[in-house]
Amino acid sequence: MKAISKGLATLAVLTMLSNSIEAATDAHIKQLIKEECHRQAVDPAFPLAVAHIESRKIVKDQIVREFRTGLIGKGKKKYYAPFNIHPDYLKKGWRIDDLKENIYYGVRRLKQGPSVLPFYNKSCTQAYIKAVKKATRRYQDESTRLQQTGQQHLRSVVEGLAD
Repeated sequence: MKAISKGLATLAVLTMLSNSIEAATDAHIKQLIKEECHRQAVDPAFPLAVAHIESRKIVKDQIVREFRTGLIGKGKKKYYAPFNIHPDYLKKGWRIDDLKENIYYGVRRLKQGPSVLPFYNKSCTQAYIKAVKKATRRYQDESTRLQQTGQQHLRSVVEGLAD
């Protein structure tokens, strides 16, 4: 009985942490971004790419985190990741320190596509735009592969039913 109670307590803590902006894994963040894109009728490749470029963690030229969350940056240049929204928006009542809210506002701002990048990132450079384009292609390719795999699986299931 104690094991069940302990298990339930652990589950409750994990559930609470799953909404915490610091506890999210790369896969969890990616899934939340895709879900929000679906709700807002936005192709997820571009928002995923921007969140990735804005919040990735690189150590010795290696990406060690695809997405980061929480308050990141140094000195006066601190932002709430994964969409790197400036803390001033907290004063406007935006809950950008909440992971789901951060994703909601990030996707909402990026709905217009790549033309919004200079307004989204005030220090937008050609290198930044190039990195976002490259990451967008990567997420589009990933999505295409998943769709093809799903279609192949569906065909095999249908063929199996026909036999």
